[in-house]
Amino acid sequence: MKKLLIIILLLFVLEVSAERQSAIYDDKIRVELVRYDPSPLSPGQITKVWFDVINVDDINLENIKFQVEEKFPILIKGDRIFDLDYFIIGERKSFYIELMIDPSVGEGNYSLGLSYTSAKSITKVNEFDLEVRKPSLAITPTKISVEPERINPGGEAIIFVNVENTWDFTLEDISIILDLKDQPFAPTGGTAEKTINKLDIKDQEEVQFRIIVDANADTKIYKVPLIIKYKDETGQEYEKIDNIGLIIDTEPEFQINLENSDIYKTGMNGKITISLSNIAPTDVKFVSIELLESEYYEILSNKREYIGNLESDDYETVEFKIYVDKIKEDHLVPLYFLIDYKDAYNNNKEFTEEIKLNIYSRWDSIVYGLEKPNTTYLKIILSVLFVLFGWGVYQEWKNTKNFWSALGNTFAKIFRSLFINPWKKKNAK
Repeated sequence: MKKLLIIILLLFVLEVSAERQSAIYDDKIRVELVRYDPSPLSPGQITKVWFDVINVDDINLENIKFQVEEKFPILIKGDRIFDLDYFIIGERKSFYIELMIDPSVGEGNYSLGLSYTSAKSITKVNEFDLEVRKPSLAITPTKISVEPERINPGGEAIIFVNVENTWDFTLEDISIILDLKDQPFAPTGGTAEKTINKLDIKDQEEVQFRIIVDANADTKIYKVPLIIKYKDETGQEYEKIDNIGLIIDTEPEFQINLENSDIYKTGMNGKITISLSNIAPTDVKFVSIELLESEYYEILSNKREYIGNLESDDYETVEFKIYVDKIKEDHLVPLYFLIDYKDAYNNNKEFTEEIKLNIYSRWDSIVYGLEKPNTTYLKIILSVLFVLFGWGVYQEWKNTKNFWSALGNTFAKIFRSLFINPWKKKNAK
């Protein structure tokens, strides 16, 4: 085992000249600088630096403590001490430190000190070289906003782009371009390119783009390239491409109709059929409709019905069973509904809607054929009149002994009493 470890150590020694900037080791521990995140290191930027630690000794190690030594221009932002309680032979462990390079320094190599101690060894101090470079792109969009955030098909919007010069010299001939090729957008009130003649160190400037959306555009998120071109003080040209997310969407709009009802008067229970239509050019998801409580009716069925997804220009029907307690002065019963749903971006939304249920009077119900008239009293009256007429015919028959003559005299008397006598009295006055 010891021979094998000696061979490994010899291989490490052969590699030292190539790895001087990325690894330190002795006969117990090897430490490797693995990566920066983000990379490369830049002045003023917080970076994570990752290390791997390997036990190259022939025994297990205990109570190993690593400590980062801060030295200008490296500023440690997080923990600087890391403990390894138990470290077996050949084991590899990782840790990282957070640091920032002082914003005032230029490009170059800077040293990061790292030491460790163990129960059986003295402190070892070693240094890693960190290469610091300025960012290759000096123009940074610090803020991009769109008003309104969601643009209706056929609607207009303003895009605000704020850019900053993050380099330490002036930038010139800056062009900011919206690439609207193959997109359902067009510039309005200007062009899709804005220019800034000069931007001094750390200065910011805002440009605006006014756009209009195709009325037939699909409702979704569009990625629009934002191209920034500029020159440095030597005339060197640079180009940077970002993407702006533009949302084409419209607020869902519903229409509720009373499709059918078998309730036409108070004191009745029955079913009402409701249709819910999506009349907006956008789809909605997880739609539910709820019939709300009211003093005018009692709900006899489930109050809430789940519809599901409802595409644009589509509709669904649901049924509720109610009992009508009373009506308003206009013979209408207001029905209150709550609709809740999720829009295309999973935002929960809801709104209430009211529709009217017509309730008829008894006479209107009979006239419209909704209800049959009650003929019980009519039958009784006709029966009484028939008995009285028969009694009159019988009395006449006793005098004439002729049925037809009795029948005719009875009709004549009734006609005179109903029409001729009242007419004579009226004329006499």
